[in-house]
Amino acid sequence: MVNKNGKMTLDKLAQMVASGFESVEKRFESIEQRMATKEDLHRLEQKVSRLDLRVEEVHDIVTGLETGSIFNLQKRVKVLEKSVRAISR
Repeated sequence: MVNKNGKMTLDKLAQMVASGFESVEKRFESIEQRMATKEDLHRLEQKVSRLDLRVEEVHDIVTGLETGSIFNLQKRVKVLEKSVRAISR
């Protein structure tokens, strides 16, 4: 590391710099392995798109039930209530 004069040698400095670059390269490779590829992002986009369509379908079904079925059920309950009142008199 240090020569007889107490100074660092050029060879040792070069080894230190090379070691630093190796360390950075290993960290970069680790990050690179965890990164999503374009293909990964494309697949994710397709899944989100399909999920969006399914949510829209469910929304349409629920809206239809709220407006149609509930309204019809309310009418039927009113008729039944009138019938029960008429019978109980």
